[in-house]
Order: sequence, then C-alpha cells, then structure tokens
Amino acid sequence: MSPADQKSITRQFAVIDVETTGLSYNAHHRIIEIGVVLLDSSLRPVRHWETLVNPNRDLGPTRVHGIRARDLRDAPEFGDIAHELADLLAGRILVAHNAMFDSGFVSAEYRRLGVRIGDLAPSSVCTMQLAPRVLRGVGRGLDACCAAAGITNERAHAALSDADATARLLGFLSRDDSVRAEVDSRTPLQRPAFSAGPTPAARTLKRRGESRPPECPGGWVSRIAASMPRDPVGPAEECYLAVLDRALDDRHLSGEEKLELVSVAESLSLDRAVVVGLHRRYLHTMRELALADGIVTADERAELDLVASQLGLTDGPVPDGHTSVAAEPTPAITLRRGDRVTFTGDTATPRSEWERLAREHGLDVGGVTKKSALVVAADPDSMSGKAKKARDYGVPIVDEKAFAILLDSMP
Repeated sequence: MSPADQKSITRQFAVIDVETTGLSYNAHHRIIEIGVVLLDSSLRPVRHWETLVNPNRDLGPTRVHGIRARDLRDAPEFGDIAHELADLLAGRILVAHNAMFDSGFVSAEYRRLGVRIGDLAPSSVCTMQLAPRVLRGVGRGLDACCAAAGITNERAHAALSDADATARLLGFLSRDDSVRAEVDSRTPLQRPAFSAGPTPAARTLKRRGESRPPECPGGWVSRIAASMPRDPVGPAEECYLAVLDRALDDRHLSGEEKLELVSVAESLSLDRAVVVGLHRRYLHTMRELALADGIVTADERAELDLVASQLGLTDGPVPDGHTSVAAEPTPAITLRRGDRVTFTGDTATPRSEWERLAREHGLDVGGVTKKSALVVAADPDSMSGKAKKARDYGVPIVDEKAFAILLDSMP
C-alpha cells in the first residue's frame, strides 16, 4: 500500500487494559478484567466497554488489582466474551500502555480457545514507547506518564479507568506530528475466524463500586517503581522492565513472581545475560535515586539490599562511603505498641526468641485476625494456614530480616 493510500484510510482505535492473575501468560496466568475504550479517527471516545472475567484459577495479587473471588462468582469466562471482544477490536488499531503485555495476554486467551488471532504487534500502538518523544525524562509507568501530561487516573489498576487514562495519554502524545504519523501507520486488526458453532450470548459483569484497587503498601521501592527513569533499551527490554516495575509495586518479589519473570524473559527472547544486565541497570538507577538528595536513609538502604537480593545480585547496592543515615528514617510499615503480630514457619532465629523480642517491644503475639499488623514468616511465600489467612485479610507478610528492621524502627 502506498503512503498516499494509507493516508486516505480513516483510522479508528481500540484502547485496552487488562488486569491479570500474574505477570506471564506463558506461566498459565489469565485475564481477570478487561477495559476497552473505542476512539474515532479524531481520537474522541465513542464507546466504553468493560467486564470482569472468571479465570478458573486463583486471582494472584489481590492487593494490587483489588478483585476478590466473590466479585467473580457470576463473571463470564473469556470464551463467553471472545466474540464480542473480537467485534470491538476488528478493523481498529490496538492501543495499550506496555502493549506487548496486554496484547500478549489477549492473544493467549484466544489461543486457549483454539482461535488463531495472529501477532498483534503490527496492529498495536504502545503509549509507553511513544511517551519519551514528547515527555522528556518521564518514567515507564502509566501513572508517571499521565502525571507528566496533566492527566488524572482516579482508579489506577481498574481496567477501564486505566484504558481511559491511556486513551487520553494517546491524545496528548498525538499532538506531536511524528507520533500521530506512527500511530496512523499501524495495520487495523482483522477479526479472527472462529470455528463453526453457536455464538455464546453476550454477557459482561462490571466491577462493584466498592471493589476499588487498594493502595499498595508504602515504602521507597513501591513509590518509585512506577516512575522509574528509563534506560535507552529496546522495546522487548522496556517491556520486561515495565513488568518488573509491576512486580515490585508491592515491595516484594515472591518465588512465583521470580519464575514468572523468567517466563516473561523467554517470551520476549531475552537470554539470561541480557536479563542480568537489565537487573544491574535497574538497581543502578535505584542507587542513583537514593543518592539524589545526598542521603541514603536506613530504610532506603534496607530496601535496596532487599531488591538486590531478590534480583539475584550479590554486590551491595550502595557503597558504604556514600551513605549517611537520616535522623528519623520512616519505615515502609510502622509497628506500634499493641499491634498484633503472628509468626509462622521454621525461622532461623527460634520463634520463641522472636516472640520474646516482640513482647518486649509491646507487641501483641497471637493468631491472624483482620486487625493484625503483619505476619512474620520464614518464607514470605509460605502456604501455611496462617499465611493464607493473612493474604485473605490483606495482612502484610514479611521475613525475619524485615521484621528486625521494623522492630528497630518502632517509635
């Protein structure tokens, strides 16, 4: 098709966002919510569409997306919405923030149904990749890009709200002629061919008003993850780092998340040497942020050490000669006298010793309740009854090292 022919075609767009049970579709994770905003050729919204999706598996990081099993009791499965979603996307250019992530999950869901949808990349526009052309020095995260563009996203991690924010970000970025030209150069999606058979009745279920995505736990790492400055890397590497930002949003990489990151790297054809290099650059950027104000607080140092350990990097994150401890570092979780704490697992320091220290600090040691401050586990990924109950209640689970820091930081 000649440039003149392409220019004569009226482009329309489908902006999508998905919430998922985990980081990698190759690790059998699924979509649990999808939001779509349809835009006309002038990038004006013409329709909003959203639904929860029953993944028929555990829901993953409820602390991030805010969706619980009870919310999905009457939700359709992906097969129930596949035809309607295909109709929404057909003939439109797909838009997402970190499009490799969202389009990858959509493609995987269709493949599970035996529907060939093909590679969505040629039909996809990624606002994360386009943002640096207009917003100099902006981070990767949707929130960071929107803030730089003066766009408010009232319900981050709710699929339709994120899709709407991405649509507005696309409009902002497309004021730049080169961005708009690239957006218009994409190939509209073809509707996938479904096998013969009855079409399921269209059915959707919206998130309940009270099911708002919760705020992730505070702390220096979680505050900077979404706005981490960028390194000059390729699209696949950028996608991996954006997924890493997402994984660190709650300040912890679980054992399962580490395996999922390996799966993400494999799906992006990134070998181990490249991934280790990305981890080192990521940690280096965090070092620079910690040192930006001339002070590395005790809390920042502890979190840097934790991230270094979780990323498999054994070298210390901040040289001792460059650190100084603030007078009153603020821990990510603050324990106060009377707070309930629970211990589980075969801890390196005997549990009786931890319980004694906790009581000496005025803490209440006992079982897990909805009002518990935290659970201390030998392994934060523990599947013990106490740990499962804590996750159900949204109670933080920390390891011994983190608990020792919290005890030292108590008011």
